Amino acid sequence: DTRDAAIAAYRQWMTEALPQPKRYRPSWTEQIPGCVLLQLWAGSGEIDHTLPELADMMTAMHAAGVPRDTLVYFWGWFAPFDTKYPEYWPAPEVGGEAGFTKVIEVARKYGYRLSPHVNHHGFNEDAPGFAGFAADQATDSQGNKLGWREKGEPAIEYMRPSSARWRAYHIAKLKKFVDAFPVDAIFWDQYGSLLDDPQCDYTHFAHVFSGELQTALPEVVITSEILSEQICDLPVWQRWGTPWCGLPVREEMPHTDLIGEPFRPLL
Repeated sequence: DTRDAAIAAYRQWMTEALPQPKRYRPSWTEQIPGCVLLQLWAGSGEIDHTLPELADMMTAMHAAGVPRDTLVYFWGWFAPFDTKYPEYWPAPEVGGEAGFTKVIEVARKYGYRLSPHVNHHGFNEDAPGFAGFAADQATDSQGNKLGWREKGEPAIEYMRPSSARWRAYHIAKLKKFVDAFPVDAIFWDQYGSLLDDPQCDYTHFAHVFSGELQTALPEVVITSEILSEQICDLPVWQRWGTPWCGLPVREEMPHTDLIGEPFRPLL
């Protein structure tokens, strides 16, 4: 088959030309039967679901026969979606610490794998401490500050992974959270996004960043959603981007059934 031969040849080239560092890859990542997604606190400010409701959902999943090792991915658990990065702590408005503890108890009871949403680049201007990291914000070749700028959605400022102090700050926030709430995985949104910033080698420092995060969280699976030949070291990649998250299909964000095939044996 011409298609399979082309995929095999491309996969071999990727493996030889762009070797990837190893990340934590437990056996359950190779047998995930599916992924359930749930939005808690929406970017609009509306609370669609709470942490206790997430726990109830997993109980209902078990009753309905949803198998173990299903990935449970949820966002809006620490603030309205895409805001307050990197303040990773369960928000009282959606159930707080007690609610998250219950979620972990139920997930462990039924063997489901929790993957809360966080962000690789993100630091919101209204989050505590942002002003002290202004020099670490990504910029384009003209010096314009880079970030998420989608009409009707919260703005996110992007930080350079080459900044050691940003990496340490970000990782400390996640470690504090995981130490208190031992989830199976985190969804590290936008990890594979290679920004047009002449002051940062994103391919190199993305690997540095994920390596440091993995060292801090040795038994947590790191997942993301942007596949790239240069950055494909993580054990699990989810279809979060266009068109699955509701963003309009655009020429600069193509999608195809073929997109995962060259990477599949590597993941």
